[in-house]
Amino acid sequence: MEEYRHFNKKIEVSNLGNVKINGIIASLHKDKFYYYICDGAYPIRVHTMVGRCFPEICGEYIPNGHYHHINHNQLDNRAENLRCISNSEHKRLHQVEDGVSVAVKAYDKNGQFVGRWDSMMQAAEATGQGDHRHISEIINHPERGRYTAGKLYWFKEDTPEEEVSKKIVQIKSTMYQRVKKKVS
Repeated sequence: MEEYRHFNKKIEVSNLGNVKINGIIASLHKDKFYYYICDGAYPIRVHTMVGRCFPEICGEYIPNGHYHHINHNQLDNRAENLRCISNSEHKRLHQVEDGVSVAVKAYDKNGQFVGRWDSMMQAAEATGQGDHRHISEIINHPERGRYTAGKLYWFKEDTPEEEVSKKIVQIKSTMYQRVKKKVS
């Protein structure tokens, strides 16, 4: 059941991540990662408003903390998907979730298998990436449109081979179309 609460005098936010300004449903803007609204000159992220208005679900606000998206979908701003955590806990969570426990495999530009690693950190180190977050962005956030890191295509280890082949062909086609548009 959707419930609205006041964020400030003119902005209301719901437990489902919807926003009203002066009683009218607001259209949300999207930056690279998050939905936000503009309140005067300042953008306000929707998940921050939801977290502040529903502390019994998201947890009490922690100064200099973060509202972490539990399911890793940064556009899913339902209160039940948000949890307020400290900076150090947020960093630790992402190291575990994004780099330590996810097995990955890589393919070269020709679609040839390069290798498999037990974690993104190991993969980054073995392939000279230096930082596992580049691989993590590809694996965990495909909606951001990044396809390669270190000239390799990255997939979760359990991705079926036929899906890998289809995705590489699709990525190459998309990249070709982008280059073609720039040239013309």
